[in-house]
Amino acid sequence: MNQFEQSRERIPTREEVLDLIRRRAEGCTVLDERRDERGVYYLEAKSPETRPGEYTVYVYLRKGTYPGGSSSLTTRLMAEEYTHGDVDSGDDIAELDPATNEWVNK
Repeated sequence: MNQFEQSRERIPTREEVLDLIRRRAEGCTVLDERRDERGVYYLEAKSPETRPGEYTVYVYLRKGTYPGGSSSLTTRLMAEEYTHGDVDSGDDIAELDPATNEWVNK
């Protein structure tokens, strides 16, 4: 294995992404999932409502360029807070550290 291969960022599996989301909210439902030849590059999951009309949508993005041309500079997990279908806020909540291949909370 050459130096480039040793330092290559590991791509999380679908189950690893879902586990990361489940650690933040039990009972999430996958709303959208997109794959390419390297695996899942986009996954969107909705949490159960915390109060009537209030829920969180978790969005996973893999580092790289995707079919259609969009891209992400990092592998990350975002959380978007919704009230009655409108986004109240959204933040990156975790990022995959390419040096350690471990998730770092934001």
